[in-house]
Amino acid sequence: MKLKSERPLKRSIVKLAATVFLGKGWAHAQNWLPGLELRIPAKPQGEGAIVFRGERVAALHHADLLRKTAHETIHIVGSGPSIAGVDFSRVAPGEAILLNGAINLVGTRIGSPLAVAIEDERFVWRHFPLMREKIGPGTICLLSVGVIRAICEKDRAWLADKRVVLIDDVRKPYRVRRRSDEDLRHLDFAVLADDGAGFSRDPSRGV
Repeated sequence: MKLKSERPLKRSIVKLAATVFLGKGWAHAQNWLPGLELRIPAKPQGEGAIVFRGERVAALHHADLLRKTAHETIHIVGSGPSIAGVDFSRVAPGEAILLNGAINLVGTRIGSPLAVAIEDERFVWRHFPLMREKIGPGTICLLSVGVIRAICEKDRAWLADKRVVLIDDVRKPYRVRRRSDEDLRHLDFAVLADDGAGFSRDPSRGV
């Protein structure tokens, strides 16, 4: 059974249970519970692992992989009706990072992307067949904790030939208590404005 959000009922129950029993500070533990373990590489040359229910599923790469693979020009392509009129003819192979539904462009208006990025696990529940069709072997996949877990629940074998890089939410990081604005201001790699907007100088430590 699925709810309107397309998240399966069992996942909604896990999310609710995490909030009720673990509290706001650890509610995001629902992203990795139950069964997901991420062995995050500490150094650019290192390789980590995605482990689900005790089974090694795929390699987990350092964020530096994206920098080493990128060209001088990078295009960030979002999804939505506004891209319908965009001319992508000047976007060379390996120059675009495609967000969510923009993967529809692969093989038609965009050749091979530099990477695809998916942060919301609901996209997996709604569009996994599209992901199978458009995201080929060797593609750099920038994925959040919840997205990795959702894919493992759908078809963990699909990840085996992808180059996965973790998008770790700096405010709600993997296996770390939720951070407040004050916590973020004490991180040497994070910049936070008074209005709450900010960015990370080191994506390997959170974004």
